[in-house]
Amino acid sequence: MKTLVILNSADSIPYRRATRGVLSILEHLGIFFEVVDLAWSRLAEQELRSAHLILLGQEGIARSLSEEEVHLLIRQVSQGLGLLLLDGFLPGYSSTLLRMLGVENFHSGKTEAIRLVKPDWITETSSLKEVPLKRPLSCYFWAPSLEGWTCFLKDDQGNPVGLRQTLGRGRVVIFGVSAGLWQEEYLGHAAGLDGVFWRSLIWCTRKPFLARAMPPLLTARIDDVSGSGSPVATCKETVSKLKYLEVLNRYGFIPNLGIFVDDLGPEDMKTAKTAFHESRAEFSAHAFRDPSNINEFPIYLKHTGEEFPQETLKEHFEKLDRFFSYWSLKPAQTVNAHFGEIGLASLPFLKQRGQHYLMNVCRVGKSFADPTSHSWELKPYQKLNFSLDFIPEDPEFFQALALPGLDFSAGKPDFDFLYGCTPFWQENSQVDIQGAVRRGSLQIRQGLENLFFGCLMTHEQRIGYLTLQQWEEIIKSIVQELRSLPHIFKSYDAISAYAESRARTNLLGVEHNQGELTLSLKGSSVVTQLVYLFLDEGSKIRQQFLEIPPFSGSVVLTFRV
Repeated sequence: MKTLVILNSADSIPYRRATRGVLSILEHLGIFFEVVDLAWSRLAEQELRSAHLILLGQEGIARSLSEEEVHLLIRQVSQGLGLLLLDGFLPGYSSTLLRMLGVENFHSGKTEAIRLVKPDWITETSSLKEVPLKRPLSCYFWAPSLEGWTCFLKDDQGNPVGLRQTLGRGRVVIFGVSAGLWQEEYLGHAAGLDGVFWRSLIWCTRKPFLARAMPPLLTARIDDVSGSGSPVATCKETVSKLKYLEVLNRYGFIPNLGIFVDDLGPEDMKTAKTAFHESRAEFSAHAFRDPSNINEFPIYLKHTGEEFPQETLKEHFEKLDRFFSYWSLKPAQTVNAHFGEIGLASLPFLKQRGQHYLMNVCRVGKSFADPTSHSWELKPYQKLNFSLDFIPEDPEFFQALALPGLDFSAGKPDFDFLYGCTPFWQENSQVDIQGAVRRGSLQIRQGLENLFFGCLMTHEQRIGYLTLQQWEEIIKSIVQELRSLPHIFKSYDAISAYAESRARTNLLGVEHNQGELTLSLKGSSVVTQLVYLFLDEGSKIRQQFLEIPPFSGSVVLTFRV
């Protein structure tokens, strides 16, 4: 019950690109796969019989298949095997394979965007209708209506470049765009088409099929929290006593609030204390004050990127200890630092307090303004804003971040869903409720469709330009937009803990025999993990979850399906 990824290490450059572009997402999805390297071995019928999916993902890999292997592949597909062709270089396919699939009459071109065809099962959860590329990409396309095939992707001219078909008892998906699509110079991962990638895989694979991906967890993150001490809020009623928090809770959110500890007043903190003890919110020391109030605001690292002396850090953390103790709070395990600036010297202090999760928007030990701070080699894609990994600076710390960049009219990406939707910083002449709803829904959907997690992120300064009624209308509408999308509200700490346990767990093998699934796992998990199970029910695909209880060492679990 495995996926076989066909590669050829003798073709070194495409091979390296495939390991980054294809193997990285398979690992992120938690797919049980093995690599067949055609430089060292060949396809064997016995091996194909035990597989549920064959994936050709290396550019030009089809040229490495012999005629005998082509016939073997098609024969196994007709008996139920899934075939996913990500190698969009159709001229490299053998005429036999193209003829047997019925796709030999194709044309070549280039495209600057990928259009998603809806409605279709493969594209139905995608948040975008068109994904622009960073540069034109080679593509091969067919006539608008190709007999036996269903189109789910088109190029910028409306030509079919993504097809799916049932072939005997099996299924085939063909991407007519170059496999370079999954490289950063053209698009890369977590950039608008990952939902199409994994749903293509699920559609064509033999069922039952498992994926140990992140479940659809959903939270919120509010930065720059000053409450009644806000130096910028024009709607004081909204931020005083953190009343906007009640609205978030009313619609299911359990947010992480990055607080300016010296700005908050007693009434704000009474609200915070009640919310904390009722598990309705988490609180992390963001900075001492809003920079508008005082210049000396950082806690963990100087804003210049210079480390604080040990004695200064000791004073900072002792002050935080007194603050949280006075209000009977515990700081969130996931640190929400202003600008994401956390010094290397502060890590031991955080570790002593059990705060070993990060949501950083820049590398540890560097200032936000440092251009090198936004390049961090973290799994799965070396993209800082979509990262689930132990940090190289100290492997006891785990980074959990799912923060899509949102495009707005000025053409810049921003991670705050209220950006440009309020008069804050003269970003808009008025409140744009519909724009906020659209951006907030998109932010959550992109996190979920990339199989990370959904996180509604904004800054309290922008909330402070909304009346309570406007804020509630926005949050209520965003939640209504998500009604058709599976989601589970959790706190940020719970999501961080889940992601860490998942990273510490490996799936060793899966067996399917007479209606029973047997999973073998090793590692350490402190939470109950959910494993996706996909089943075919006639022409429909049903999804459910299997529960993996906490364990340490190894475990073998059996489920009836």
